Amino acid sequence: MKERIYQLNELAARWFVQNLNGESLDYCLRERQMNPQTVRRFELGYAPNEWQALYDYLRSMGFTEQEIENSKVCLRSKKTGNLFDFYKDRIIFPIRNLHGACIGFGGRTWRKGDDRPKYINTSETEVYHKGSTLYGLCYVPKPCRDLIICEGYMDCIALQSRGFVNAIAGLGTALTLKQALLIQSFTQNVYLLYDSDSAGMEATKKAIEKFAEIGINPKIAIVLGAKDADEYFKKYPPQRFAQDILGKPLSVFDFNLRYNEVKYKDNPSLQYQRNLNTVMGEILKM
Repeated sequence: MKERIYQLNELAARWFVQNLNGESLDYCLRERQMNPQTVRRFELGYAPNEWQALYDYLRSMGFTEQEIENSKVCLRSKKTGNLFDFYKDRIIFPIRNLHGACIGFGGRTWRKGDDRPKYINTSETEVYHKGSTLYGLCYVPKPCRDLIICEGYMDCIALQSRGFVNAIAGLGTALTLKQALLIQSFTQNVYLLYDSDSAGMEATKKAIEKFAEIGINPKIAIVLGAKDADEYFKKYPPQRFAQDILGKPLSVFDFNLRYNEVKYKDNPSLQYQRNLNTVMGEILKM
């Protein structure tokens, strides 16, 4: 069963790549400001705006309906009972494990006015487990001195394509213990580079707590002047990112003070209490 899903995913990944052309390719090259080498390296693809294009292709390649459903690239309609293409009209990001095998996909909307969820990922299968997988880790040179943990596909691609080849990303969920342990198997030196909005700060806070469970004290890289790394590189050069963002990270202590300042800005007394707890916790560590 697993081997058939791997085979199906590889064929689907190549098919998605072949379908990235015209407007969808232009979106990657112009609007997202990727170069052709980046598009090829990360095997970006496109799922046509049709309900059964991938399904028909996979059936023509000898896969059974049950095998296609098991892979989760197609889901079953509750109305008709038929399988339909899950990633219809999305930019596709193949997700590979440490051995380079394609285990699943991420899909992103790209047309203006598309009000569907911006990102979707493969559901759990026999080969894909979201909570124990990290996007981009298969591309990181080994051994690695440190790792940069960012939020999503676009940030990871933006970083790696600009020379920060140690960037990886989660897959739409808060960092899990399994992911933290996987990171620890490569390095103890971690930078957290999540979005600069309130959701990003919450994600950073949770990641800090998860790393604390395994004895890792991450550095917190704050993106100044942009929402995330992908947006940052549209404004500033990589050298500035290295100097001002990675070169001036916050400690966990300093981040916690900043977090309290933002989260409790309308409640000064609670902010004071939280800061006092943060300071006392740091003293107790000494």
